[in-house]
Amino acid sequence: MKLNAITLVSISTLMLIVGCLVIQFSAKKKYDEGRKAIYSLSIVEIDDDQFLSEVVSSWSVEFTECPNEAMTSALELVNEDVSVDGIASIMAHEVSSFSFINDARNKRELIYMMVKSTIIPETVDGAFHKGEGVGYIKYRDNLVEVYKDTKDGIKSTLYYKK
Repeated sequence: MKLNAITLVSISTLMLIVGCLVIQFSAKKKYDEGRKAIYSLSIVEIDDDQFLSEVVSSWSVEFTECPNEAMTSALELVNEDVSVDGIASIMAHEVSSFSFINDARNKRELIYMMVKSTIIPETVDGAFHKGEGVGYIKYRDNLVEVYKDTKDGIKSTLYYKK
């Protein structure tokens, strides 16, 4: 049986489409697995700073970093403001579902997944507490990291209570 040129092109095109679909569905599967493993923190507005005042005034300092280089790099990687508001934005970001037609969005969301998997910790309350230029995360009831906007960048201080 002799195949003509149109039939060969049709078969080649079909094979290419099937190959692309296999690759896309494989990518979607891996993307969905990563998306499922990533969680977000809820953003809780600080309306009463009594807890934060107590932490800063009477708890012990484990370490202070200004600017917080890791957080600054994470914020810049996802094009967020280098500020407490930017941190809150990453913490609350919900990764979009996989798109078969928008590779640029998939790439952007993959970057968010990588950043979130690196910077979002386990917390006792599942929240990032945010006020004007200040925010904190409660790792444990006696361990809190406070972030503050400064002219030199984001200052992070880890406090603990004996």
